Amino acid sequence: MPVPIVISNNNTRQQIKFLSSHLICHDLQIISFNIDNIRDNSSVIYFLFSRHNFINLQLCVFLSMKPSTQFENIIQQIKDLNRLVLFRIYDDYDNLSESNKYDLTQAMLMHKSSFLD
Repeated sequence: MPVPIVISNNNTRQQIKFLSSHLICHDLQIISFNIDNIRDNSSVIYFLFSRHNFINLQLCVFLSMKPSTQFENIIQQIKDLNRLVLFRIYDDYDNLSESNKYDLTQAMLMHKSSFLD
């Protein structure tokens, strides 16, 4: 059964760890991620993408990124996400580093899916 994941400012660190512990056996079912304006945004993204492989991910949206967000694991996974259709980052503060912009652009252009937006 496909599962969408929405993480917002209302979720605590304990709730995210609880979610992650349940994803261990179900990360193949995750089809979408929407991580929205989290106080500790960078750690949440890094935490989830370093522990899980979301190979069936079709939609991924990150809102209000923080300057310390670590994208290395995400960029690595994007390269192998054949089902990814939509990947968006809303960086209201223009905090995405030039290196991360370059790496994300390269990953998108080399992406295997012909439907990526």
